[in-house]
Amino acid sequence: MSGKDNSILFSEAITDCPEKRSYQFSNHNYTLTIFKDNFVGSCVVDEIENGTFSYDDSQNNITFKSSRTNNQYSINVNSINNNELQLADPFFGYDANNDGIADKFVLVFNK
Repeated sequence: MSGKDNSILFSEAITDCPEKRSYQFSNHNYTLTIFKDNFVGSCVVDEIENGTFSYDDSQNNITFKSSRTNNQYSINVNSINNNELQLADPFFGYDANNDGIADKFVLVFNK
């Protein structure tokens, strides 16, 4: 998204197997399922990660903590409603459209 006016610069739906992921959120817990191509025409589960998340209303961000690695990271909430969650990567900082203003990399999750 443009850092200047939030217009969409480009978008890509993640449908190919190597990039495909499934997130489930429930009661401050999450499950991330990562898929891989088995090279015989099927997309199969490669890895499952579980953890916790918390939302900080004052900072407008979500913090994820992996149960497996104990790593923790926070990401900004760009927008949220009953059907969609948009998270903006706070470390992107790249000017994709060369207008002199850092743009946003936004992940969109749909129900």
